[in-house]
Amino acid sequence: MEENLQGRGQVDVDYLGKSDAGRYIAIVHCKIIAFARKRNIQNVIKNIRLAKKLGARYIILPPFFNTGPVVGINGVSEETCRKFFELTSDETTKIIAALARLERVNIVVSGFLEKAGAYHYISSLFINYEGKLSAKRRKLVVSSKETANGIKAGKSIDLFRVKGLTIGVVIDDEVYYPEIARVYRVLGASAMVASINPLYVKYLTLSHILKTRVEENSLPLMVPGSVLYVSNSFKGLVPSMVYRRDGSKIYEYEGSEQKLILVPLEILISDEKNNNDFESLTHVGKIYFKALKDLGKVAFTVE
Repeated sequence: MEENLQGRGQVDVDYLGKSDAGRYIAIVHCKIIAFARKRNIQNVIKNIRLAKKLGARYIILPPFFNTGPVVGINGVSEETCRKFFELTSDETTKIIAALARLERVNIVVSGFLEKAGAYHYISSLFINYEGKLSAKRRKLVVSSKETANGIKAGKSIDLFRVKGLTIGVVIDDEVYYPEIARVYRVLGASAMVASINPLYVKYLTLSHILKTRVEENSLPLMVPGSVLYVSNSFKGLVPSMVYRRDGSKIYEYEGSEQKLILVPLEILISDEKNNNDFESLTHVGKIYFKALKDLGKVAFTVE
């Protein structure tokens, strides 16, 4: 049965090998209809339930799974965009948390339009199998368009931790900042997730950058893909991808149909231990910070 925009129909499944322990991470590659929050959530619920039946203990959702990247859509006013930001205590998170608790799965929401008081952020959320929002990380690198729409930059970098797996999420433009991935390595991440906006994908550039981030840090990486529609018209696609820690891409799907990708946890967990780069990173960080301060002084002098 062919999938339609309402989210009904079959979901194909790809297994990237067999897990001896029966532990899988499910990457959800799905269709997202901009502004159609209810239909999108219903579609994701279906995918989460199926992933659990197939053995997934961890589920990674594509960015803006509930609303689409409304901030980046041309012709949409800031006032309209603001209507789609939610508190983490609002309906979307409550639904996903209840489902995580019911199905006993851990869910990574790789990109979410978050409202916190008078402020607005692009965030990643980690909801554990007890249905608790156990971690949240706000995007550090905010684009000019996001800034123009009142989106603030986050102020901390955190890992999503659960027994057997520690995940660091890089959000969109952050893939171009190698320092963020390196901090994840130093903090002890076992894998990374790249949350990519379907409106701004430059495939060749993205593919090279992701491979480089993986090779620099010996961290496997997963990209949850999505297919974006606005008013029933196709607007963008992010392929779902999986990289091993050596930089080899072992999976890619860039189709328009929905798919669940089941990744054995063993692919992401290795006996190889990361070198402790703390001292080197601290030293380089101090020099980096000094250079930025000096640049600020020069800019101020010129003005």
